[in-house]
Amino acid sequence: MNASIEKKLKDCFLNKNLEMLEMLRTIVNINSQTHYKNGVEYLGQLMTEKMIGLGFNIEVIKQKEFGNQIISRKEGKGQRRILIMGHLDTVLPGGKKGFPFRIKWFLY
Repeated sequence: MNASIEKKLKDCFLNKNLEMLEMLRTIVNINSQTHYKNGVEYLGQLMTEKMIGLGFNIEVIKQKEFGNQIISRKEGKGQRRILIMGHLDTVLPGGKKGFPFRIKWFLY
């Protein structure tokens, strides 16, 4: 990676640090346990809104039993392509609100 791109990425992440932490807090505090369809879909809707805000086109594949599948696409000008995959469900037992979110700093 060239130094200019690396600096731009670093600056971007440092400038959005608090925003990213707040988003992480929101995500962690949602019960998106695999069999809790409403929670998974609520998290999916939040992520969809963020992706639309970043200029992505969204396709939702409705599911009957589990949370919907979401495909986000964004056209680019370059020759290369990037694929990012993830999942919205967690391993929380049913009925939990989410993991307790906290930040702990460790100094070594």
